[in-house]
Amino acid sequence: NTSTESLNPSKQFAGVFQATIGSYRLLYGAEMDCVVEKSSSITEHIELKVCAGKSLDDLPFKHNRKFAKLWIQCFLVGIKTMVIGLRDNNGIVNSLARLNITDNEKATVIFLF
Repeated sequence: NTSTESLNPSKQFAGVFQATIGSYRLLYGAEMDCVVEKSSSITEHIELKVCAGKSLDDLPFKHNRKFAKLWIQCFLVGIKTMVIGLRDNNGIVNSLARLNITDNEKATVIFLF
């Protein structure tokens, strides 16, 4: 039962991915923050981030290098959902917000190119 296991911050889970761009074959790895088990054979990976703000509206998604990097990091490994912990000036996370990566796509793609 995983709900009774204590947290071990030194444990990590990484995935290995391959892609082809033109004549180049790529092999790359990525650390995965969270896995949600949809069923015994289907899982979804989720990216976890902490940002300062009270809501998603407070976050500067458009033309922001940090969020462009978050988007490309998720896009390359097929992560579709990011959960953002919204923290106050004391570093305390007061709420969680779920963000679909495609909602952030247009703003970050414009910045990248």
